[in-house]
Amino acid sequence: MSAQTMADTPLVSVIVPAYNHERFVEEAVRSVWSQSYSNIELIILNDGSTDKTAEILDRLIASAPENTIVIHKKNEGLCRTLNLALSMANGKYISMLASDDVMEHGKLSREVATLENSPSVVAGCYGDMQEIDEDGNMLGYVSHAPADPQADAFMSFLLRKRRLSIQASLFRTEVVRQLGGFDENLRFEDVDFFLRLLRKYQLQYLGGLSVYYRIVQTGLSNRVIDFAQDHKAILDKHLDAPQLSALGRFAKRRVTAVRYMGLAKLSFLNRRKVSACSYSNRALIQWPMDLRLWMWWVAVRVPRRFVQFALDQRAGR
Repeated sequence: MSAQTMADTPLVSVIVPAYNHERFVEEAVRSVWSQSYSNIELIILNDGSTDKTAEILDRLIASAPENTIVIHKKNEGLCRTLNLALSMANGKYISMLASDDVMEHGKLSREVATLENSPSVVAGCYGDMQEIDEDGNMLGYVSHAPADPQADAFMSFLLRKRRLSIQASLFRTEVVRQLGGFDENLRFEDVDFFLRLLRKYQLQYLGGLSVYYRIVQTGLSNRVIDFAQDHKAILDKHLDAPQLSALGRFAKRRVTAVRYMGLAKLSFLNRRKVSACSYSNRALIQWPMDLRLWMWWVAVRVPRRFVQFALDQRAGR
């Protein structure tokens, strides 16, 4: 790591929760080992995989750098797995990587430098994503640049006007612990975590690529159902936020509408058209004054290939 020694730099704990990713897990692990930043503690948790993930991890650990550990455990879900790793982490900063994604070579170097020079109210920083397919081919580049940097980040994220990714981020470990880690009653870690964080802290956008995010088709249909089941629980937790007062007396209806439309889009893109139409109806019942909602209400009712083509053109695919 240039002229600096590991003793001169803060320790970063990288957490990789692994579940049935035998095709991808080795590439994910090696992308952490090959970081330009060297003072890394890598914690890999095999969450009860039923494929060859465990065998691959055991082979990798035999020749792993120092500060790499692999733990095999029964399947307990993503949030509980992340909390276990969080309890073990010794780093000043913490980064999380899915076992089918790939960390960009200079990610941690850029992010640590940013947080080391940021006030404590900045709890983390984040960059962009490059989508890849199951074979590693490049798909769309996803910029996480906020459309309005001056807008309230909590509200922008709640209303789906700001994109954030845990995989593309680095956080202060003490803040993640202070927030209580991840809600083990939920199937997915990111939306609720970011909302809790943004109620108290700031996030710094860096620009530039942070992670290669893999689009894996297997299981996407079931994930739509899981997202829907988490939807109400997340809204119930955050609709009392003081930031919503700026939206007036109908704030809860507006936020609920936007979240329903998110489920409609996800359902439609995963070929669940009946669900997509149902969610889009619920969105407009809640808040019919938003043009974006009407546009997607129409979109989910036309042939999917036309909508997918439009999205691909917008993403530059």
